[in-house]
Amino acid sequence: MDYIKNFEIKRNKYMPIFPKATGHPTIYRKVQIYLQEMGAKEYFIHQPDPEKPAEFRGWYRDTSGEIIEMTQDTPRTLFSERLNLLFTWKDELDLNVRLLRPYLPDGTLVNK
Repeated sequence: MDYIKNFEIKRNKYMPIFPKATGHPTIYRKVQIYLQEMGAKEYFIHQPDPEKPAEFRGWYRDTSGEIIEMTQDTPRTLFSERLNLLFTWKDELDLNVRLLRPYLPDGTLVNK
C-alpha cells in the first residue's frame, strides 16, 4: 500500500493540483476532494473506454485519516471494504466497453 503521510506536501512537491498543460485538476486533487473535503470513505477510478489504457485504482482513508492507495490482490480487481464487494473489470470488445463488475466476497456476481 502507498501511504500518503502529508498529502499537501506530497501533492505540491510531486503531484501538481492543476497541470499547466490541461488546466484540469489531477486525479490526486480529486482524491483529496472526495476523501478529505467531502468525507467519502473510498474513491475509485475506472477507464471504461477500451481504446484507452486500462486504469482501475482506488483509495481510502484509514482510521487516522491518511489517504492510502488500494493494492490489487489479483490483476484487474479491487475490494471495497465499505461496500463489502469485489470489483473486477473485463474488456467487452463486442460492446466496445470495459465493464466493471461487482462480486460478493464468495465470488457471486451481483446481478441487476
